[in-house]
Amino acid sequence: MKLGLYLHFPFCISKCPYCDFNSYQLKEDSQISSYISALYQEITAYSQKLKKSNIKTIYLGGGTPTILSGVQIYNILEFCKDKFTIDKNAEITIEANPGTLDGEKIKLLIESGINRLSLGAQSFNNLFLKKLGRIHNTQDIIDSYFLAREIGFSNINIDIMFALPDQTTEDFQATLKKAVSLKPDHLSLYNLTINPGTEYYENYKR
Repeated sequence: MKLGLYLHFPFCISKCPYCDFNSYQLKEDSQISSYISALYQEITAYSQKLKKSNIKTIYLGGGTPTILSGVQIYNILEFCKDKFTIDKNAEITIEANPGTLDGEKIKLLIESGINRLSLGAQSFNNLFLKKLGRIHNTQDIIDSYFLAREIGFSNINIDIMFALPDQTTEDFQATLKKAVSLKPDHLSLYNLTINPGTEYYENYKR
């Protein structure tokens, strides 16, 4: 049986006001260590049930997976390789916030076997990035993208959001034009939704 493996990392440097995902602001590093220990237990439990399965894809999502250190991510994937049968051509993706990447971490991501990087850019307009509560700016996106290319990522996705508060068609077109100019291998577009339990929703109700 061919399967995909999803690993969730719920921690973020800060919680974005529109986000209704299972994510939380990281308070202390010990939370990550405790979570990784629990993750290892769950991986072990599932590996015993899926011994004959062939893992075709692995996706590290969040939250912000790249809030972890490069070594922590490397060790988690090594643990997965020890517990599961992973296809030699498996696509292994990690979601990354541009504000959490540096050269050393990117190198370790590649060494761990990750071959697809998904950058959560969301916008190439600093005003909208601030409204979205993002921790990065436009230059961080550009720097992270080209650094990842330089170090060795040949498959990069860029996430972009639209229908943002006060965003005009021209604003969105400018962001889209900038994203396309970087020549990513994939571009994902998501419209903003106002969901219960978010700061945006509470403000909208008022």
